[in-house]
Amino acid sequence: MREVKKVKTALRAVERWEEYLFRRAVGINFIVWAALFAGAGIITLKLGPMVFTWLVVVVAGLFATVYLFASAGLTIAQKKPLAPTVVRRRDILMAMMGSLAVLVLLFSAAYFGGYLGYPVALLLFLGIVGVVTYYTGRRYPEQLIFGIVLVATSPLIYVLGTGDVAYMSALALIALTAGAGGVYSLLAARRALIEKKQPRAR
Repeated sequence: MREVKKVKTALRAVERWEEYLFRRAVGINFIVWAALFAGAGIITLKLGPMVFTWLVVVVAGLFATVYLFASAGLTIAQKKPLAPTVVRRRDILMAMMGSLAVLVLLFSAAYFGGYLGYPVALLLFLGIVGVVTYYTGRRYPEQLIFGIVLVATSPLIYVLGTGDVAYMSALALIALTAGAGGVYSLLAARRALIEKKQPRAR
């Protein structure tokens, strides 16, 4: 019985470590995107919308996403001797597919921005990214909330038109929502390392 308990304890420890790593990756990823959009907002405010600025934002954001989740997956793979079933190669693949989806949706936002207005299209398609990421990944609630908030507020930005106020409102909303999601993820990552006490059998 003691050996079985030791094995179960080891498996739970690896599972908590896995949850911590991916929660942490989600949190840092949110914060990176928040910083990128905030920086793009400042540049847009001073110099106006620039294709190069947004190209840098997209490339840097996608690189960060792939790097963070690939690193988490490789770190977990090192624990394979303890728990082979814990290794999730699917997570690395999903990170790459998610990055590709982000790229496609951002280009879609650029295309449909001519019809809806770029601030509205940016909110709408980034919101779709959040929802898609939630339903195709590990289903962390902050991803879904991020998506729903952006999609729900896109009509409000539409009312503002396509001027500087609309641009800055959209970028500020994205940065704040992503930043809040990142902080929540990092706090959840810390909680994941704390082992919950099992109820005693009566």
